[in-house]
Amino acid sequence: MKIHSIVIHYSATYPDQDITRGTVDKWHRDRGFREIGYHWFIRRDGTLEEGRAEGTLGAHVRGHNSGTIGICWAGGLERSSGPNTGVWNPTEAQEKALIQLIRDIQKRHPDAKRVIGHKDLVPTECPGLPKGGVAEWWAKHGGKERTLAETRTVRGGVAAGVGTIGAAVTEQAETLAPLSGMSDALKWAFVALTIAGIGLTLYARRDDWRDGKR
Repeated sequence: MKIHSIVIHYSATYPDQDITRGTVDKWHRDRGFREIGYHWFIRRDGTLEEGRAEGTLGAHVRGHNSGTIGICWAGGLERSSGPNTGVWNPTEAQEKALIQLIRDIQKRHPDAKRVIGHKDLVPTECPGLPKGGVAEWWAKHGGKERTLAETRTVRGGVAAGVGTIGAAVTEQAETLAPLSGMSDALKWAFVALTIAGIGLTLYARRDDWRDGKR
């Protein structure tokens, strides 16, 4: 089955309900499902539990199960607002697990570029964000980090390239030194390129240093 979309759900439970994949599996079997309808389930502490195999048809959005993978995180309700108002209230651990899971799924299924919410496909409160909200969330939390990583890679590549050019200039300068009065100019060019390479390397590491990484 070719996967084109990843659909995010909540379990419509309160934060103090520590439900598991087994809990949802029982709910779904009681409704006549052969097993849990989601492919993945994320508990409040961020624990990831596998539901249906990714290669099998899910049962998480009526009319939209073909080509989609369903992820459900425990939560979505608050005691203050009651059972009829959906909210986006995953824990920090759940969000981290969700982001990593989506990235892993997209590696396994490169065509699954669309990350959407249950609400984007049918009228529902799930997963607690307005229409288009999950895509915006993913662009901010998932796509942004990936873009920064790619940017650092590009910057690092440029810095490495400058260093390589500098090394080549030095080699040529040493080779030509006995023969040409231009060797000093070449050496100065190497110094300039080396300084530029150091500057680009520092710039490439700026994001890591800012985040406390070394």
